[in-house]
Amino acid sequence: MAFTKLNPVTFAGTGLDFTIRERKPRVICSNDGKDKSGKSHFCYDAPDPIAVLSFDFGDEDVVQKFQDQGREIAIADLKWEIPSQFRNQAGTSEKGEALGKWVDDKVWKPFVASVNTIIDSGQFRTVVVDKATEAWQVCRLGVYGRLATNRQDLQTEANARWREFVRLFAASEHPINLHLIHEQREEWISKQVPGRDGQAEEKWFKSGAWIRDGNDKVPFLIQVGLEHRFVPPTKHPLTGNILEECKFETEVKVNRGHPEEVGKVFENAGWLDVMTMLRPEIPLEEWGHALTRG
Repeated sequence: MAFTKLNPVTFAGTGLDFTIRERKPRVICSNDGKDKSGKSHFCYDAPDPIAVLSFDFGDEDVVQKFQDQGREIAIADLKWEIPSQFRNQAGTSEKGEALGKWVDDKVWKPFVASVNTIIDSGQFRTVVVDKATEAWQVCRLGVYGRLATNRQDLQTEANARWREFVRLFAASEHPINLHLIHEQREEWISKQVPGRDGQAEEKWFKSGAWIRDGNDKVPFLIQVGLEHRFVPPTKHPLTGNILEECKFETEVKVNRGHPEEVGKVFENAGWLDVMTMLRPEIPLEEWGHALTRG
């Protein structure tokens, strides 16, 4: 069936606003990995000026390295602690609600308001949430009053809040990159095993895999998902001489625009090396990246 060019008048009676979205030179990306795997280093190599929303304690030296190279990186320190009146207390619903309200009012809502201000200013090219693992914990605490719950309605609300936060960047008229740095944790899986009375019972085991520690809806919200790994040097078993130098690997886990690139592994690659391969439709000059770095 052949289509002619759409005429907005045709849809005037639908009550819907049909638009053709312009492709923006930005990426919404999840960066997952174990500690010291190169996640922050990769993100700070993104186009600047960069706003870092830091819930982390280990980013100082990495940021300074890039600042010394002339990169414009501003850091907002968002580290926080649960007030003493909420610590070491029994998990009653009243106390949980009080903690949730405190976290929501004092941490989560100010965080989202700051993000809105950053986006509206148009002064930054990239925003890095370091770490999004902690930001998601804040989001959950603000809803649950604890880090876990079986209540489906609360889970739905927390997921909706996180989705709204990420979509602030997708909806922005400014082409701002968003990098969500996630820690990884060991995956646990359940298995049915014979019990003492002969009846099957459920037990949990480590699967041997490492997975993202964060919101489980992230793959549906991002354009690109990367897993970062540090590979130590290979040494001769007898002499100890280095046979192969250490390296940093970046594996593509999600690439919405070009799924054929999923599984591709980059070695010691910078931000621009990876993004120009995964989003080739974006002209190089539109990334606004400092192509020559110290």
